[in-house]
Amino acid sequence: MLTQEMVMTARDIVSKLDIPECFGCDSDGDIELDFLESQIDAVYSGNYHIENGISKMAIVFYDLPFVIKIPFNGHWQYDYAYNEETDEWEDIEEPYFNYFCRAYAYDMSDYCWNELDKVELAQERGYGELLADMISVYVDGNGRHFYIQEKVRPFHEARPFISKPSNDSLRKAQSLDKQYSSCNVEWRASVIEHYGEQFWISFVNWNDSGELGYLDDMHGGNYGFRYDGTPVLFDVAGYRDD
Repeated sequence: MLTQEMVMTARDIVSKLDIPECFGCDSDGDIELDFLESQIDAVYSGNYHIENGISKMAIVFYDLPFVIKIPFNGHWQYDYAYNEETDEWEDIEEPYFNYFCRAYAYDMSDYCWNELDKVELAQERGYGELLADMISVYVDGNGRHFYIQEKVRPFHEARPFISKPSNDSLRKAQSLDKQYSSCNVEWRASVIEHYGEQFWISFVNWNDSGELGYLDDMHGGNYGFRYDGTPVLFDVAGYRDD
C-alpha cells in the first residue's frame, strides 16, 4: 500500500528532473539515459537502476518501497535505405519523433495513465489486491505525469524465495485457465492459494468481459510477487504500435 510519505518522497525527486518534451526510446527499445541518471544522482544518494520498455521507464530504488514510472510519449523513428554500392542499410534522414496515437479508448500517449486507470477500475470491482498499487504524484511543465507503484518482484526473480504451491492448486490452475498459459502455472496456482479459487475464476471472467481492456501483455516481467509473498500483477498497460 502506498502512503503519503512515499508520495512526498517521490514528488521531491521527480520535481527536480528535467525530462524533454519528446521522450521515448527508438523502435528497437533502446534509449540513452545518461542525462537522466546524472539528474537522479544529484537529488538521490542511494542505489537504483533504470528499466524501460517501449512505452515507459521505471526507476527502481533499492532502499525505497516504490518505483517511479515515467511514460514515454512516442518513440524515435529511423528511416533506412539499402545502399547497393556499400551493400549496407544506411540512415536516409535524421531521426524524427513519432508520437504515440490517441485513437483508442485509452490515451496511448501515456501508457502509465492507462495502467493507473486499470488499477483503479480493478479496485472498484473488488480485485485491487491482485494489482500493484499505483498513483500519479506530479505533473511537470510539459504536462507529463509522473507515477509511483509499489515495488514488487517479477516472477522469475521472486521464485526462489516463494513456497511452491500445492499439487491441488497446480491442478486447479491447469484446468481452470488455459487461456492464461502465458502466466506461469505456479504463479496462477499461488493466486488460487492466496486469494481463493472463486476469486481467480471471477477475475478471469471479468477480464474476459473486456471492461478492463484485456490483459494481453502477460509475460514474466508483468506478474510476480510482493515482498510478503502474495502474487501480484503489475505493468498492466499493454502496448499497441498502430
